[in-house]
Formats: sequence, structure tokens, C-alpha cells
Amino acid sequence: LGLVAVNLAWFFRPGGTDLRAVALQPYAVLERPPREAVTRLLLSAFIHSDAEHLISNMASLLSAGPAIEAAAGGGSEGASALLHAAAITLPLAHALYVGSAWAERRWYGRSAAYHRDGGVGFSSVGCALAVIAANSGSSGVGSSVGLPPEIMPVVQVAVGHLVYPRASLRAHVCGLAAGFMFVYAPKVFRAFRRRLARRGWRGRGRRLGGE
Repeated sequence: LGLVAVNLAWFFRPGGTDLRAVALQPYAVLERPPREAVTRLLLSAFIHSDAEHLISNMASLLSAGPAIEAAAGGGSEGASALLHAAAITLPLAHALYVGSAWAERRWYGRSAAYHRDGGVGFSSVGCALAVIAANSGSSGVGSSVGLPPEIMPVVQVAVGHLVYPRASLRAHVCGLAAGFMFVYAPKVFRAFRRRLARRGWRGRGRRLGGE
């Protein structure tokens, strides 16, 4: 509810917000002063263009949030887990958004997204949280249609873009990527550490045996 309250507070802020000053525009993030870059990377998530945009993103948050909180045990620990997930995936998803537009311009010569795209809203973070919720073990979404719940956020984004193609596919894909990185990067790191530890132990055994 805290994240919902922040989004609502910005939407109903007296005087409104100039979308051009806070939108996640890749060129502005990379070529403007650092203070403006940070503002666009972080604040743009809490700005919505209209009520429909706000309601859609808050519905996504209210769907994923309880599953993440429940998986962490609920209460204050659950709330902390949700805030932690949002705090990590928000800048990660937005960095992927900016980086992908930069890479498209740098290596493929297509600069439209780099110069013209300017997204606002919580949808990237919502997609990331949906992935985390689906992989938390407390979400049963997907079982009713015969699909693994872990991939349901990808299916939902694909269907959503068929229904509403004007939505930012780049933002949603970057949000999904951030969610999967949040879920699987620690597991890969731990597996890598265990493998290194086992190799190190065997190596010491061979050296000791040789002496």
C-alpha cells in the first residue's frame, strides 16, 4: 500500500507534473546533467499520464505485491521484501531501457528510440514484480490454464500488447528482464561460489597429497 500511496500522491500533486521534465528519455539520461539523469531514472516511475494509466499500473502492483509479501512471511518482513524488490528492480529496469535504446543507436544506427522515447509510469517495475511474485512459490497464477506460473508474466505482457499495441514493449520487456535477473542472478552467483569452493578444496587436497 505504501507504493500505491506514493503513486497516488504524485498523480494528485497540486499543479501536476511536467511529463517532459521527468520522462525516461534515454538521450536526456545520458547527455544531460547527472541530477536530471537521476530524476528521470527514478521519479519517472511514479508519474502517470492519466487515470487509466495509473489504475492499470496500480492493479498490477496490487496483484503482485501481496504474493511477494506472503512469500516473505507477511507483516513487516513482507513489506520490507516488497520494498526491497521494488528498490532493486526500478533502477535496473530503467537502466536496461536506456541501455537498450543506446545500443540500438550505437550498433544498428537506429536513433528514434534514443531521441524520441520518453516513458513514464510504474509498468516496468510492475512487470518485474510480477516475475518475482510468479517465482515466489506463493502465486498460483497459471495453473488454471495449464502453464507454469513462472512464465505467466511473459504471456500476460504478450497478450497485453496484442490488445493494446500502443503500450511500450521496450519498457515491459526491460521490466521482465529486471525481474528475472532479481530472481536468478543470486542463484547463479551462489552456484558459482559453491563450484569455486569445491574446486578449491580438491586443489588443496592434491597439493597436500603431493607433498
